[in-house]
Amino acid sequence: MAAAAQFRPDIQGLRALSVILVLVYHVFPAAMPGGYVGVDVFFVISGFLITGILLKQAESDGRIAFLTFYMRRLRRLAPAATVTLAVAGAASLIILPELYWRDTAFEILAAAFYVENFYLFGRSVDYLAEDSAPTLFQHYWSLSIEEQFYIVWPALIALTIWLARRAGLSLRQGMMALSGVIVLASFTVSAGFTADTEGAYFLTHFRVWELALGGFLAAGLPYLRLSALIRTMTGWAGAVMIVAAALTFSAQTVFPGYAALLPVLGAALLLAAGGQGGMSGLGWLLSNRVARFIGDRSYSIYLVHWPLVIFALARNDGEISLLTGLGVMVLSVLFADLSYRFVETPFRQPRHPVAAGLGGEPGPVPVAGQQGARARLSLAGPLVLPAWTFGMCLVAAAGLLGASAIREGEAVRMEVDAYPGARALLHPERVRAQEGLVPVPPLEGARRDNAAVYRDRCHRNASATEPRACVYGVADGARTVVLVGDSTAAQWLPALETVAERQGWRVVSHSKSSCGLIGVAMPRRRGEYEACTQWNAALLDQLLSEPPDLVITTMSPRYSMMNARNETARRARFADGLTQVWNALAQAGVPVAVIRPTPGFAFDVLECYAANTGDPQRCGAERGDVLPVDDAVSAAVPLASRAYLLDLNDGICSPERCEAVVGNVIVYRDRHHLTATFTRTLSDAFEQRLRAIVQEDAARHGVENRLFAPALVQ
Repeated sequence: MAAAAQFRPDIQGLRALSVILVLVYHVFPAAMPGGYVGVDVFFVISGFLITGILLKQAESDGRIAFLTFYMRRLRRLAPAATVTLAVAGAASLIILPELYWRDTAFEILAAAFYVENFYLFGRSVDYLAEDSAPTLFQHYWSLSIEEQFYIVWPALIALTIWLARRAGLSLRQGMMALSGVIVLASFTVSAGFTADTEGAYFLTHFRVWELALGGFLAAGLPYLRLSALIRTMTGWAGAVMIVAAALTFSAQTVFPGYAALLPVLGAALLLAAGGQGGMSGLGWLLSNRVARFIGDRSYSIYLVHWPLVIFALARNDGEISLLTGLGVMVLSVLFADLSYRFVETPFRQPRHPVAAGLGGEPGPVPVAGQQGARARLSLAGPLVLPAWTFGMCLVAAAGLLGASAIREGEAVRMEVDAYPGARALLHPERVRAQEGLVPVPPLEGARRDNAAVYRDRCHRNASATEPRACVYGVADGARTVVLVGDSTAAQWLPALETVAERQGWRVVSHSKSSCGLIGVAMPRRRGEYEACTQWNAALLDQLLSEPPDLVITTMSPRYSMMNARNETARRARFADGLTQVWNALAQAGVPVAVIRPTPGFAFDVLECYAANTGDPQRCGAERGDVLPVDDAVSAAVPLASRAYLLDLNDGICSPERCEAVVGNVIVYRDRHHLTATFTRTLSDAFEQRLRAIVQEDAARHGVENRLFAPALVQ
């Protein structure tokens, strides 16, 4: 989003089109389901402009002035980005529940240091984040990619200067060769691995071809000679390609990958066709006063619009009405105009007094006595602006973390014995939750209140193919119990750990994102979930070669199945895949306890509770709406020889409703995962019902009950 060395109004119009696509997509996604491609158009523009600026400098001076370039980039991008981070971060203390303060603080730091894309990549491969609400500064991922490009690109151009001289090529020819290689390499990676890489959307090497294509165009533009008719056809074709992508793409489109070609090539065609007027009306559409006004402020619009969207969602129960959405769009332009006038412009002008004090060129000194001070400030300039930028972000992040720690600390100090959790439903005659207490776990930390497998990095992400075991309970226990499945299986580890410590068991945990223990291929995106298939095969081999005393498993019943065209076929294939594995374990002498799937909500229960702490019942639901009587996993149990159903849902829901808080304990950390604190309150029931299963299996098959001592069997 750099300024052009030679002003082209059509580029401002193209920026305006890009930011409008993104704005409409974020506010009214149904109206523009593929509007996210506006970011890709921005990437092409940035690569085009930055390369053009650096090439002109290299051609005139024979070298790249690195410090000058980086300081100009910093002056251009950092001030507005920093002010947005600081102001929106402060506003989040008032507008957003404390649930989000800690994550917002870390996002401020990730955005300030231009690594937000990697931060989001880390969250996207973590299944815990899949049901989380959008975050306040997640849109900074694209700025991070641009800055990472800006860091490397000047050095590559300097290398090209050196190589071109020795190869007898012109600088532009060398630059075309370099950018062409990068375009081909990066696009090959993007096209080949996007569908199989969780979080590929945020990875720099999956996106850099878009910026490099802009660089290729900037280097080759002087060689391009197009007639007026060809320019008109090229320009309109580019515009149609961008708009078509915005209207036809959706969240289900595998992106970037091959799909990114449509908007990226569209942007390249528009850049190639523009700059010389004409284009039969398209030129006017891109360069009129309104388009230029929006284009000038496109950077600030992009920065401020997303926090406004998040604040609107937080204040309107996760929905944006037509009126609220229009208000968000109007406020985005108004706030962006203020940012453009009073933040962007002063810092971008090198002789402005503010910019001079923070890394720019010093302006005229009206008072002679101030000359020495101004000179010293100018010498320190390259360090002052980064220090000011990162300092503001550190203060904002520290404030959020401090407020979050205070709230969490206050709640943690409360008496845990007053929080029966599931026992309030299972034994209402013996246990009664004390009224007037703040529920546990602390709201701010409830999202992270999960099983130890996540902290210990044992839960495998979607791309992993090899099992990774972690041992809990009694490490040298004589009996081994294996817990296996997707994240809904991993959530039961806290209860199982408690039982294992009482009984002296060795517990081995195997879990993987969106992948249960099943014997048939599962789909993911537009093809087979191959990593799940490989993980299952390797894990089953391990279980059969070293049979444990018991396998405990479950998985979400909502997964689709390969080649299943209707619900009947899906359930049949689901049952076939489960029973294949369960029967294989039975033949090896291993019984299987299948935990009935837990309730699944259509909304984020924790987010709802955070917004309605005065009335948590607003976040509950009728039991029949969130807990199907006949789910696909439970229905498969009678079809296997040594599989037994372990149902604990009467400790989660009453006969009528499933609530967000039970027995002064927060039940859910998202839409359908239980908090570890609540799961532990189910440990007594877990043990009793597991004991009954083991006893039944021993009696039915004439085998020894090796897990529970006879004296302990009730």
